[in-house]
Amino acid sequence: ARRIRDAVEAALSDIILLGTEEQVRLARHAAGELVAGRTVHTHDLVVSLRDFIREALDLDPIPADLAVPRQGPARPSGSGGRGGREGGGQGGGRGGGGGMGAGGGAGLGVGGYTDDTPASGGHSHI
Repeated sequence: ARRIRDAVEAALSDIILLGTEEQVRLARHAAGELVAGRTVHTHDLVVSLRDFIREALDLDPIPADLAVPRQGPARPSGSGGRGGREGGGQGGGRGGGGGMGAGGGAGLGVGGYTDDTPASGGHSHI
């Protein structure tokens, strides 16, 4: 669950850093929902990213008649339960990006700043 949360945090941080204005707004909203421990719906963000990438690669848009399943939500994990640590029985936190517990994503830089500043002696282009 922690690896999934870390991967989602890293992806959202990258989008906040490199995304379009719309993508940054959607990613910041998702980060805030993760921090609050609420269900995070990622469909609009995924669609925005997909459309941007398809346009950048000069690919045709996805046909309107093609049914693409909605993306998300990333679900907060349950609190143990019957099946052990990973959310109990069959369902706990196994959806897209599951395992986001309350407080997950606390280092996301929801205020617009991340803790990803390079250390001194890091990458220099001089």
